[in-house]
Amino acid sequence: MSCTDNNPTNSSAAAATAADGELHFSDFTLESIPLVAPYLPLFRSNTCDMTLGGIYMWIDYFRYRYCIHNDTLFIIGREEDHRLKPAFSVPLGKMTIADSLPLMHRYALSHGFALTFSAVPEAYLDEFRALNPKTITEIEGWSDYVYCAEAFATFAGKKMNKKRNQLHKFEAQHPEATTEPITDANRGEVMDFYRQLASTVKDEPLARYEYRQVGRMLDNLEHFPFISLVLKADGRVVGFSIAEIVNDTLHAHIEKVDHSYAGATEYLNRALMNHALAIEPRLRFENRQDDAGDAGLRQSKMSYNPIALLAKYDVEF
Repeated sequence: MSCTDNNPTNSSAAAATAADGELHFSDFTLESIPLVAPYLPLFRSNTCDMTLGGIYMWIDYFRYRYCIHNDTLFIIGREEDHRLKPAFSVPLGKMTIADSLPLMHRYALSHGFALTFSAVPEAYLDEFRALNPKTITEIEGWSDYVYCAEAFATFAGKKMNKKRNQLHKFEAQHPEATTEPITDANRGEVMDFYRQLASTVKDEPLARYEYRQVGRMLDNLEHFPFISLVLKADGRVVGFSIAEIVNDTLHAHIEKVDHSYAGATEYLNRALMNHALAIEPRLRFENRQDDAGDAGLRQSKMSYNPIALLAKYDVEF
């Protein structure tokens, strides 16, 4: 199942909203978006996992499926760190974790696995501790990097000195540079740029999956309530971003840049945040997600001076 499968059967839709006292999970499809979207802002954390982008970008990688029961969204997938065991996400909606635990426990028992939750943020740990779990284990390498929205909007301050210099270098070398949302009119250019960039992807399963799924997201962008920007210089696309606003946080899901253009990343980052603030002035944070244990990515994310690294945990009963 992938996010390009946009023709769910009637039986699948019925299963996703079953209300017979049992959990019945169905595949995520594009038609699932309006069903699950209202529950996601109820998530009491700025981590990215319970966002539309966080779900649909990694829908096949973590084998996500969903169920809406008693006005509560349940998601099951695989543990975030090694994907060997089935695991639930934090349920969102009318039912508390304590109320919904027997349902999930019964489902786990009937399917032969231990009741486990993955990517649980610190905001929920006290609730889980009160339910006497067997173990709570921090997931190493999967903490989300969170930044001040104002810092990305202005690149002001001593800590952003190097980034600001890079941004000014790009402005000086490319005064004609422009940004615009991804539309039907420019999507072909964006896809051409992306295919050229994808030809250089590392021959690793995670990298191949991520590049393939970015293409699928571009193909179906009109189905998602995302914001996007394309950066053009020298008459061609040199970068693009796709992000999602949830409550007070901008979640940067996709960012692809031609790094031969010095300062293009900084220029695109600033433009994206100002575009987002024009839509939602109450934004306070930007989540640029985890580094997946990659040392180079960690160094890059740290260079923007995060204000927090949001840890996530596996909780097993």
